[in-house]
Amino acid sequence: MKKIPEVLLDFTLGKANPPDSIRNQRVLTAQEQQRIITEQQTKLAEDVRKTAETARAAADNAYREAIGLSPEQFIQLQQINMQRDVCLKTQCTFVAQGTSVIVGAAK
Repeated sequence: MKKIPEVLLDFTLGKANPPDSIRNQRVLTAQEQQRIITEQQTKLAEDVRKTAETARAAADNAYREAIGLSPEQFIQLQQINMQRDVCLKTQCTFVAQGTSVIVGAAK
């Protein structure tokens, strides 16, 4: 057996890169998978919010019935509470229908 002399001229250390078309398809697939995950998370958040809002509405209605208010009276009570909360932080002036001017001052 004869030995053939061999000389290493050059070598490359690394990994083989796939063609651009395959890389682009991978990127598109990853983007689509992320879009699906995002949509699922958005739907889950909307479902949780809907459940919370439904529970809050049921609790408000039970409270309204417990204190014997009509829906209109309960809405009026809610408006008064919101106005009170605002007026605790700043000076307020309200003009109520059918009454004179009501002025509330911050404490």
